[in-house]
Amino acid sequence: MIALLAMLVLQQGPAVTAIRAGTLIDGTGAAPVKNAVILVQGDRITAVGTNVPVPAGATVVDLSGATVLPGFIDAHVHL
Repeated sequence: MIALLAMLVLQQGPAVTAIRAGTLIDGTGAAPVKNAVILVQGDRITAVGTNVPVPAGATVVDLSGATVLPGFIDAHVHL
């Protein structure tokens, strides 16, 4: 029974998260994108755009009132 449950979970693949961004600045120098959707599956961004469909069952993070940017890393840290 446990093996069957584990097999079903593995077949489904990683969970999908859809981030609804009010404004997306991708850091490439391109113009900001209004009302973007960012799909994340597991630990990977799989789609970005204004016409990206949100899959059924995806976790939706509503940041429609916020500006979303790539992660910033402080490379000058003294430990």
